[in-house]
Amino acid sequence: GANVQFFLDFPADYTIKLHQNYRSTTNIINKSNALIVHNQKRIENTILSIRSKGKPVRYFESDSYGSQAKWVVENIQKLLKNYSYSNIAILCRSLHVTRNFEECFVQNKIPYHIYNGTDFYQRKEIKDSLSFLRLACLDDDLSFCRIINVPARGIGSKRLDRLKELASQSKTSLFNTLQNNLANKLFSGCEDFVQIILDIRSKISAGEKVSDLLCYVLKQTGYEEMLRNDCDEDRLKNLQELVRSVLAVEKENEDTLTLVEYLNNVSLYSERNEEKGKDCVKIMTIHNAKGLEFPCVFVVSLNEGILPSSHAYKPDEVEQERRVAYVAFTRAEDYLFLSSDIITCNYDGSLAIPSRFLKEVGIKKYRFSKI
Repeated sequence: GANVQFFLDFPADYTIKLHQNYRSTTNIINKSNALIVHNQKRIENTILSIRSKGKPVRYFESDSYGSQAKWVVENIQKLLKNYSYSNIAILCRSLHVTRNFEECFVQNKIPYHIYNGTDFYQRKEIKDSLSFLRLACLDDDLSFCRIINVPARGIGSKRLDRLKELASQSKTSLFNTLQNNLANKLFSGCEDFVQIILDIRSKISAGEKVSDLLCYVLKQTGYEEMLRNDCDEDRLKNLQELVRSVLAVEKENEDTLTLVEYLNNVSLYSERNEEKGKDCVKIMTIHNAKGLEFPCVFVVSLNEGILPSSHAYKPDEVEQERRVAYVAFTRAEDYLFLSSDIITCNYDGSLAIPSRFLKEVGIKKYRFSKI
């Protein structure tokens, strides 16, 4: 809620400028200065580092699926010669971009912690969506209990308890019990739910792709519509990332991926146990990084539509996004790594191109560069 205009309009008798930076190397500060100077609404002040020149700022432009995360992992492994995991932070504009990094970290046994957030596969909308598929594929009672009333269809705890009693008596699954008792007034309103699960099973038998099954779930269950009605953009972006990840896995497997294989693969990431207080890489949004500092910082997914945000239309809004990027850059003490991902569309459907902020700090059109 800060408003820079308050500073610009303040009738000061004199001004004392604090321009010495004790945190970051000269290379990092110079690039940060080169970025923020493009803002028109600011008090002129060139920050100077009292530290040495330091290592060059590094940039990577991903042009293949997953290469951005792999590049980050490769550099983390090099940094471990002189730094611990806790000295390293991954900063992003929004947590919907973290999935690829989380998967790559698990594969390479790099401990991590989502700062003030939740692992991708532990987020409610992801677990809900996959529960529809898991129920259709595995007739899983836990998945049934999770999504029987999502979106709401009037099945509260009392009705669910009664259904469990009937299932216990008939020694069958909750879904089969519900299907066999649709005539019971107690379960009125569940006909569409049962039909959707049956339709998914038919599609599985017909060999439909996992991505098509997932899109069918999001549309036919009303789950996506529910989030749109709630204006829950973060959750919608997470679902878009889920669909995008499935499409990428299918491409890697040349469209031979089965639903069972996919669900088994996801379980490797969703069952991760995190040890509290363990030495680990911090993954966080830039807003959560305010006031913090790390020897090594990766600012990832620097794309138009992400940073700056797709909602930044007006000059003032773009300037605010530039301030956000400035905050990210200046969290770094010794190393600053920047990266973008240009192989797919952004979440709003726009073409994924590197952020304009990269050009402003002197990034050249090289896939990998020191600047």
